[in-house]
Amino acid sequence: MLLALHGYGDTGANFVEGLGLPALARREGFVLIVPDGTPDQRGNRFWNATDACCNFFDSTVDDVAYLRGLLEEVSAAYHADPRRRYVLGLSNGAFMAHRLACEAADEIAAIVPISGTTWSDPGRCRPRSPVSVLQVHADTDRIILYAGGGRVLGLGKGDYPGAVATVERWARLDACSGTRAPFPPQLDLDGEPGAETTAEQATGCPAGVDVRLFTMHGAPHVPAFAPAFGEWVWSWLKAHPKIPGPARSP
Repeated sequence: MLLALHGYGDTGANFVEGLGLPALARREGFVLIVPDGTPDQRGNRFWNATDACCNFFDSTVDDVAYLRGLLEEVSAAYHADPRRRYVLGLSNGAFMAHRLACEAADEIAAIVPISGTTWSDPGRCRPRSPVSVLQVHADTDRIILYAGGGRVLGLGKGDYPGAVATVERWARLDACSGTRAPFPPQLDLDGEPGAETTAEQATGCPAGVDVRLFTMHGAPHVPAFAPAFGEWVWSWLKAHPKIPGPARSP
C-alpha cells in the first residue's frame, strides 16, 4: 500500500499522474492512496507537517490523525499487508512523510521524501520502531535548501535541517552504527542525458533497514523525473517491509 502526498498548492491526482503511479499500481497490484490536503486561506492545499512547512496560517487540522485513519481504513477494506505500508511525498508532502514516520512508525515500513526534510528539533521525532528512508533532494533546490534553512516561501514559522542532517538523524534513530558511504553507480533520475544523481547509504544498519540519500546535482525543487522513476521508487519500497524492534532516542 502506497500513500502519495502532494506538494503545497498541488493535488494528489496531479502528483501521481506525473510519476505514472496509477498505471504502475494496476500493473504491480498495490493499493495507491491519493488524498488531497486542506485548502488554506489562499486556496492552496497543504499538509500540516512540520513548523517549517506548510501550515502557514495556523490551521488546527490534524493530518497525522487523518492519514493514520486513512491508512487503517483502506488497509482493512483491501486486506493490505500491514508490513508493507509506504509513504511517498514531494515538498510539503515530503515533510509530511517525515512527520508520519516520526509519529506513526509502527504503521509505516518505509518512506521516500523528495525535496523536504524532517523537524529541526530532533526531540520532535521519536519513532517507536525503525523506518527505512530514501531521501531524494537536489543540491540546487531554491525552495527547500539542500543545506537547510527556514522561512519557506517567506511564510514558514520554523527552520528545517538539510538533506544530509536529515539522513544522518534517521540513521541514528534506526540504530545504524556506521557512517554514510557512496553507493555506486551514479543514477539518471531526471531523464536528461548523463547520470546526475549520486547515492550514499548509511552503513551498519540492522538487517532489513535501509537509509539512503540521493543527491540530484543541478536539479530544481521539483525535478523532471525520468519516466521510470516511479517504478524505481516502488521497487525500492517493496523491498523494505516493516522490521520490528525499537528505534533509538533522537
